Amino acid sequence: MGNSESNYNTRAQSLEDVGVGSPQLLRLLDSIRRCGKCDSLEESVDLIVRETCDTLGCDRATVFLVDNIREQLVITKSMGSDAPDIRIPWDAGLAGHVYQTGDTINIPDAYADERFSKETDKKTGYKTTSLMCCPVRDAQDNTVAVMQCINKLKDGVAVPFGETDLMLMGYLQSQVGVILRNAVTRQALKIESGRVGALLDIVKSLNAGMGTASLVFTITNRTPALVNADRCTVYMVDPNREELWSMQGAVEIRFPMTIGLAGAVVTSQQTVNIRDVYEDSRFNQEFDKKSGYRTKSVLCMPIYSTSQKVIAVIQLINKLDASPVGFTDQDERLLSGFLDIAGSILEQSQIFQKQKVQLSEMDVIMGKGGEKKVTSSMGGMTIAEGDEEEEEEDDEEESGY
Repeated sequence: MGNSESNYNTRAQSLEDVGVGSPQLLRLLDSIRRCGKCDSLEESVDLIVRETCDTLGCDRATVFLVDNIREQLVITKSMGSDAPDIRIPWDAGLAGHVYQTGDTINIPDAYADERFSKETDKKTGYKTTSLMCCPVRDAQDNTVAVMQCINKLKDGVAVPFGETDLMLMGYLQSQVGVILRNAVTRQALKIESGRVGALLDIVKSLNAGMGTASLVFTITNRTPALVNADRCTVYMVDPNREELWSMQGAVEIRFPMTIGLAGAVVTSQQTVNIRDVYEDSRFNQEFDKKSGYRTKSVLCMPIYSTSQKVIAVIQLINKLDASPVGFTDQDERLLSGFLDIAGSILEQSQIFQKQKVQLSEMDVIMGKGGEKKVTSSMGGMTIAEGDEEEEEEDDEEESGY
């Protein structure tokens, strides 16, 4: 008890030394309380921005959320806005510097600092003068965001941020980190609650009697919602050619069934769950290099027939919850249960498709009337047996026999 009381007295004295009074502390506590009551991540960010500006007396504030999957800093859209999120590399600019180093920076004149980019000011006509930027950490000391405050105002004029502002920001960001982490968690819970409905919808769609191509398309487009993934690809197994194939738009892509992560799943018949595929030698980085897309976490699972043969592989890319963990055991269990259903439906579709092809071939052989027709080639022309008699009769008439 004595140590705690001494620690509180020391911190209180530190606040007094930099000029933080009771009104400012009450405002700070009230701001934290209001931010903690928000229901959504967007609402939390909007309120944090407003409360930060009020608490510090600055003109503008920005919260850059950390996206561990894409390795970016994200400015989320405001509530009710249709504008897309703004994304920058997590090592770009002053916010990127703060994220990478974990240091708080306080710049009296932004234009005098070479790390500051003037491009936004040029586009908007706004003049950034003073700037303060700090990391925002959660209860586990993980950096979940970067807070940037611009133009401390005094009598309507931009002045540098002082020690009081740094102290207040330190206390504010320590609570903001927990609030943002809780907001992200609540958002994840909402996504989880929607998974059951999504699963039922997909299963209902798969039972609608679609062909194989339509089934693959439906699985590819609807499955990411089940595990909150960014992208999905279904690779079908062609055992005759020993290849895997998938559709990329209207183009069919084929490769040996022993290559890559999908090939590893077919060969081992085991799930592959990787937090960062750039650390796995089986992953081919060429597509990322050409497209600029960054593949990070991957969940790759086999799809079995009723006889437990691998008939396809599903590959989910990039877990979209900004978690450095990637796809979870829960994701695997949920997807496994879904694939048990999807696999049997896909298998029945393939069987039906083969039967349809066979029936179509029989139609050609038997002819419209059901008579046997065997084709043979004569002088580059195809003549069907059964038509020859008609031709011979025509020939007899023409020759007078």
